[in-house]
Amino acid sequence: SQAHLLRIVADAQEGLVPDPVRLARGRGGYLHRDPACWEAFAKRKGPVRSLHRTASRGERQDLVARLRADSAL
Repeated sequence: SQAHLLRIVADAQEGLVPDPVRLARGRGGYLHRDPACWEAFAKRKGPVRSLHRTASRGERQDLVARLRADSAL
């Protein structure tokens, strides 16, 4: 269920950002809360279908760094 997943959104200024309360506007995608899933996401190339855009590897790595820094997620 979505309650067990972490929502991410694409922000025009900040790139990919976590949305733990699921209230941010716009297209969202979901990741498992498992750091191994985050690492696999960071290594992928190509579009993020749920967001309807392509995220660079740098954007993905920045998101993973944010997720690791915020232990509450």
